[in-house]
Amino acid sequence: VYGISAVPLSETALQISWATEEISTGQVQWGTSAAYGQAPVLSSTPGYQHTATLFGLSPDTLYHFQVEASDASSNTTFTPDQSLETYPWPEAGAPEVEYWYGLTDGLTGGHVLTFGELGNAQPQWNVLGRIVDNDQDRVALEVSLEYRLNGGAWQSLALGDDRTINYAPWRLANEGDFNVELYVEQLLAGPLQNGVHRNTLELRASDDGGHVTRSTTLIDYHPGVTWNAPLAVDWSLLSSLEEAVQVIDGLWEIHDHPSLGPVLRPDPAHLGYDRLVALGEGHGDDGWDNYEALLPVTVHALDPQGITTGTGSPAMGFLLRWTGHTTGGNFPQPNHGLYPLGGLWVYRWFQSSPRWELWIDENEEILPQVGNDISVGVTYWYRVRCEDAPGGGTLYAFKVWEDGQSEPANWTFEHTTNPGDPKRGSFVLVSHHVDVSFGNIVVTPLP
Repeated sequence: VYGISAVPLSETALQISWATEEISTGQVQWGTSAAYGQAPVLSSTPGYQHTATLFGLSPDTLYHFQVEASDASSNTTFTPDQSLETYPWPEAGAPEVEYWYGLTDGLTGGHVLTFGELGNAQPQWNVLGRIVDNDQDRVALEVSLEYRLNGGAWQSLALGDDRTINYAPWRLANEGDFNVELYVEQLLAGPLQNGVHRNTLELRASDDGGHVTRSTTLIDYHPGVTWNAPLAVDWSLLSSLEEAVQVIDGLWEIHDHPSLGPVLRPDPAHLGYDRLVALGEGHGDDGWDNYEALLPVTVHALDPQGITTGTGSPAMGFLLRWTGHTTGGNFPQPNHGLYPLGGLWVYRWFQSSPRWELWIDENEEILPQVGNDISVGVTYWYRVRCEDAPGGGTLYAFKVWEDGQSEPANWTFEHTTNPGDPKRGSFVLVSHHVDVSFGNIVVTPLP
């Protein structure tokens, strides 16, 4: 028996994991002393990796446990006694951890996230949420947040600040927001059981009043899956947006709009910097290359906080051949670099005059596009395309027309880059300080 890992899941549950060097079965003896005395908890089916969950426990209590593993010949190993405490009930005035996605296990009280079932829209996954501490004036200054993955070293996380005072880090748009970036390679290090890598992410929030809150999220990562194309996303058929997209930034919802029907929309109460969702493969050699997307979009309102130092203007658009944020700027977590970018068609509401722009990776250029303004409250259809061009560059093409009108025969804008820009990547919807609804999406691969 080796690789024993024990982690609290909640105030009432613990998880024990271990491995064996041959196929075995196992169970955990446990109790509030080294005499154990409770009914043993069986591990998973015979294999090399094992997990047992103890639940229905008492908060803030020390539990002893011992792993018992047996092979097919009934040779049995008993590990030395170990112990672990459940989480205490939160104290009054302690920070609270809010997760934006995933589920709370009704049996253990622990939080569960599932990644990779559709594929990987970028090389990293984002655990998103917010730290709330109502007796603190500025959470970012008075609460420290740390995380560790699979029992590794604790690492610091940045928190969003009061945006009337400070906008940095820009991706953490509101007070107490956090974004844990976990790369695919890290998630593959979790023990593989029944085809899924089980990872444990622990958060630890401490405020200047001496209160400490800890929380655990189980992350089940599905390896070896790549995003299918063609695909059609119908929001009315989904119970969760995570069934169709990978959220990179922001709090999004499937919203049943009174006139538009079910649409994808960022929470209007929590707009901010580059709220992003992605679909399509953006990781490795299986990344999408030549494709076209079609969808309707309606802008409802502009965030009055959208024109500030560092954010420039409210904006809405579509990003093609996205390969994930990279290092850059003064904040290591979450990463802030946009390049290599692919191509971004974006409409920006400048105070002087709004316009379409094409952002491309080539020398980090921004190419203004003239005409075809859009109006708030009007639904428009968009068709956007990326494909390899003769000579090694990429052709980025775009057309827009008002709902109820015929699709134009010609592209509204198009541009061919020089060689050297990204050749693969996912498709991303962008809401930058904009309340916007994205309708059903059809993505078609190009020959």
